[in-house]
Amino acid sequence: MPAGKNQPARQASLRGPAQSRLRREPPVLLGPSAAEQKARRQIVLKTPAPPGYTRAYTSSSGGFVDVHETHGRDETPENLRVGKHLADAGEQIQLLPIRPIKGEKNLDATRNGVLWEFKAPTSGNAKTALQNAVKDASR
Repeated sequence: MPAGKNQPARQASLRGPAQSRLRREPPVLLGPSAAEQKARRQIVLKTPAPPGYTRAYTSSSGGFVDVHETHGRDETPENLRVGKHLADAGEQIQLLPIRPIKGEKNLDATRNGVLWEFKAPTSGNAKTALQNAVKDASR
């Protein structure tokens, strides 16, 4: 019976195998097309690092790592290793300058414009390494 003035329209519902398939299958997320990815990579390759930064690494995926000239010398090798790994996944990384403000934590980088603190394990024991990283980050 068609919906009238006093009757709401009936909702279609799935039953049987179609209903169970919908519950099990995850949604499909569509990312940029291959052409869009290639165009982004070309833009990144042509775009220079901002003033004060050096482009230390450019990935074929379109990611890059820019290092500021005052980024901490002791931290640079490890942060660069982490940054390269992220850049290979298409991320845009900037290793930030040291800001000598007493009592404030210097964040290591931006990842696609968002501030990040990189942590890398220093021991072979994963549990201890995680505990140490959390303890260091809370200081």
